[in-house]
Amino acid sequence: MTKEQLQLPALTGLCGAYFHQNWDYEAPDALGVIRNYLKGEPISQIKKTIEEIDRLFSLNLEPEQLKKLFESELKCCYNPTVYGISHHSWLLWVQISLKQAVSR
Repeated sequence: MTKEQLQLPALTGLCGAYFHQNWDYEAPDALGVIRNYLKGEPISQIKKTIEEIDRLFSLNLEPEQLKKLFESELKCCYNPTVYGISHHSWLLWVQISLKQAVSR
């Protein structure tokens, strides 16, 4: 992974600003946080987040690498594995949710 590949400012914004340590005070679940993100961010930012998730997927990271990226680089305090979901599957769900909202 190069430093350039890890530059994910839009995704970091979603994770750090919306899935922060107290995210569950602002929404009952991840879907609620995604709804807050959709209300709070311009379409251009949401599209960048979708593109960055694609770029992240193209790196074909191992599950442990993706977990470390979540915690260290993305500053994400949401742990999908608590709910029986892998980080990859959760990111795919986020991306699909964002794409559906943008297409409406």
